[in-house]
Amino acid sequence: MAKARVFHQRRYGGSTLYYFSGDQCLIDVLSDCEDSVKKQQMFDLGGQALLGATASAGDFSDETKRTAYVYIKLPHNSPSAQEKNLPLPTDLLTSPVQVNIEFNQGSEFFIANTAVVNPTSPLPTGWSAATAQFEQTHFDDRGEQLSRKVNMSEMAYSYPLKSFSQEVFRLQNVPGGSQQSLTLTGLRSGNCLGIRLWCQDNASADAAVYACPTGVTLSVNGLIYFESRDGQNQLWSLLDRKTSASWSADAITVAGSAYVSTPTASHWTWMPFAQHSEVLANGNELVHGLSLMNSIVNLQLTLPTGAGANTYTVTAEYIFNSTLLFSRGSCEYIF
Repeated sequence: MAKARVFHQRRYGGSTLYYFSGDQCLIDVLSDCEDSVKKQQMFDLGGQALLGATASAGDFSDETKRTAYVYIKLPHNSPSAQEKNLPLPTDLLTSPVQVNIEFNQGSEFFIANTAVVNPTSPLPTGWSAATAQFEQTHFDDRGEQLSRKVNMSEMAYSYPLKSFSQEVFRLQNVPGGSQQSLTLTGLRSGNCLGIRLWCQDNASADAAVYACPTGVTLSVNGLIYFESRDGQNQLWSLLDRKTSASWSADAITVAGSAYVSTPTASHWTWMPFAQHSEVLANGNELVHGLSLMNSIVNLQLTLPTGAGANTYTVTAEYIFNSTLLFSRGSCEYIF
């Protein structure tokens, strides 16, 4: 079994509704963790590997192992204990904050070995229970709420976001072993702080196994902004972050009548366009990146060949500066 996968949509009051995929949420959460231990634990809590010949035997019989805890990353929140944003001022909204969650089907993260699975005990197809929890901050004196002190029909409040993650580029069946030339598309207006890249190994049964590129060159209008050879991106990620851009996932394989879980390193690549800045809790600092709209963004990518001449699903996530502008009982993203 791979990690529990969720897709979600989010809207603040009457703002634009944005869609975010499960692997994007995973990478966003792990990249915000402030140390390697926390990063690994956040991943492990998302669901353990379940090994067993049937859906009622082995690890499947342990309710603790069948339970997953998934952190839903929204633009205003962060798993980091050091870089918390200011509380979201929901008192300025007259309509609710909406988070619509869609779960992957069981067939997308379970592996069935037809040689040993008992037909009378099929693989699970649903959840027995699902709970959503939220943490809120309350005023001791509600008279201090901005909505009661300021006429928000005439004024506006700018709530700065740490960033806005836009994942729009995804290309399947990219072969490994040789350099591939890709053109990144779907860039919006605004300041792009950097691009996050991850490459899913299509030969792996675990969707959370991402390969480390052996070569990456990113150019904008012909000017090279990022270059990595022989996996150098791992070192550059350490220089810009507190932790490595990697974690340990479970690669599930079938060996005869048995399932085998092998710890396997997973990676993402961070290609920055802005100077790194770390701001402590409840603080904000504006750092400009590049305006990439109408630019030609080329990616030269080389991925490992692997034992089975693997192909990969390549995903690029664009990180933008953004602000939520509250006024008249609603809000909207400003880029």
